[in-house]
Amino acid sequence: MSDPAREDMYSYVQSIFQRGLVVVVGSGASCALGLPGMQALAEYLVAEVPVRTSDLPPESMASWRVVAEALDAGKGLEETLLTVSVPDDLALVVTEAVADCVLAAEQRAIAGILTDADDFGVREVVALCPPGNSFSGRSNNQL
Repeated sequence: MSDPAREDMYSYVQSIFQRGLVVVVGSGASCALGLPGMQALAEYLVAEVPVRTSDLPPESMASWRVVAEALDAGKGLEETLLTVSVPDDLALVVTEAVADCVLAAEQRAIAGILTDADDFGVREVVALCPPGNSFSGRSNNQL
């Protein structure tokens, strides 16, 4: 990472912490709240990407078949996407599918938190934030 990019990143992170109470949760919290892990994302992608790729050129479809075969053979999602070269159009489809899957899970988690179905203690942490101060929640993937 270049020095200007690193400085921008550090400034962004500092700005988050200057806003008030910040709760940073790791992947354990994500799992507890029902967000999909890599295996669930891989299964979702194997089912969803073919539905979204009807307009892609044959080369992109061939790349997806290599990815899907690796996943079906038990290779991990992250390892597969780091080792199989995918064209930009396919990468966009995969990115959008992952975003849709995670967004749906986040919406369910937030609904659970807001409707008292959450047993995770998020409301109790938010209650610690003094009135008039801001609260910011971040996962380890958002920093």
